[in-house]
Amino acid sequence: MHLSTFAQDAGRYKIISYNVENLFDTVASNKYRDKDFTPTGKFEWNTQRYKAKLNNLSKVVDAVCDSTPLLFLGVCEVENKKVVKHWLKNPLMAKHHLGSIHFNSMDPRGISVALLYNKKLFTPKVKEAIHPRFDLDTSYKARNILYVKGNFGKEEIHVFLNHWSTRKGGAEKSDSRRVETAKLLRKKIDEIQAANTNAKIIVMGDFNDPPFAKSISEVLNAKQSELTLKENSLFNLMSESALRGKYTFDFAGEQDMLDQIIVSENFVNNNCRLCIDKKRGYVFQPKWLMYKSSKFGPMPFRTYEGFKYVGGFSDHLPVYCDLIVK
Repeated sequence: MHLSTFAQDAGRYKIISYNVENLFDTVASNKYRDKDFTPTGKFEWNTQRYKAKLNNLSKVVDAVCDSTPLLFLGVCEVENKKVVKHWLKNPLMAKHHLGSIHFNSMDPRGISVALLYNKKLFTPKVKEAIHPRFDLDTSYKARNILYVKGNFGKEEIHVFLNHWSTRKGGAEKSDSRRVETAKLLRKKIDEIQAANTNAKIIVMGDFNDPPFAKSISEVLNAKQSELTLKENSLFNLMSESALRGKYTFDFAGEQDMLDQIIVSENFVNNNCRLCIDKKRGYVFQPKWLMYKSSKFGPMPFRTYEGFKYVGGFSDHLPVYCDLIVK
């Protein structure tokens, strides 16, 4: 089957967004503050633990796909191209035929985002690192928004992958940075939609804000109900799951849907040819991806508890949706 005709054929494809939590190699960088993740650092991060992390993450991705072809995997908190390359060599990842797009981040620790895409299904044409900047805090080094435009068969798709500013120090204190990032992203989307009112857009990542926060619901203007959708609207696929009490991140018992997939209205309207199945996204939360904290109850099974290595997966749960080609 040739790529140029692929999107004309009916099928189901997986789109996943996953904050993989501190996927560092074991070598200290001269540019970033990553020495904690070295064999002699605070986390005693060695080759054995690094390989175990890659194996664990590969199991998660393969389980989410569950035999469905993977189209896009947006990942947050990878250190560099090298760790992505190592990860893609894992047999459970290699079978998905993934290519990768990554730009180094301005983040002081070096963590950044990467878009993994199925090379048999998607052909990238444009890739860009978009740099948020804040007038009130010009010294703050935010993580890039990764923008990729390409072809899924004959269909052009725009993808924005995000990891917005941390809530560390309090959500309210850092809220202005996420609002400014949302304004920048909205401006980019407006430019695309002004040029093509039928542009197909996917926005995903770790927003460090839930679907109902000002940055997402008002500034980015990602709608929570399909009943409010208009042409060129964005629709948050994770809003329904959030309303049902689902979450992707648990900090000391405070649960939030920080990881989301947002799409343009033409993925969920009645005339769509590329359609999001059931018009919603899901949190992947099997029992083996969780552990029970004596203090806070069930939580995502992470790699460390403090500085103690426990050998889990990530402090975030992945989110996903199914793309149906009619």
